[in-house]
Amino acid sequence: MTPARGSTSQMGADQEREYWRLLRAVDALGNRIPCRNPEYTADADWLSDDGTVAQQTAAVLCIGCPALFMCRKYSRTWAEAGGTWAAETSLDRRNLRALRRRGKPP
Repeated sequence: MTPARGSTSQMGADQEREYWRLLRAVDALGNRIPCRNPEYTADADWLSDDGTVAQQTAAVLCIGCPALFMCRKYSRTWAEAGGTWAAETSLDRRNLRALRRRGKPP
């Protein structure tokens, strides 16, 4: 889980606080979190934005993650543009934002 901007120094105070809250929760769960489990890092790419099979694999692995809802809340609240967050690729989130702008529920 890395913010699209790559550094928390570019975040506002509220976003940075929520980011660190999410990371503390994820760290407490250890290897139960797919994006933190070395077993999955060879097949899944949580940081890519290119729609590759590896990014889709990351999204599938997120489905059973115990931090899924907390992660999804963060990524949608702060409109994370890059990577895979909470079983949603960057393309998935872009499409959801477009639907919302048109007033259509996701």
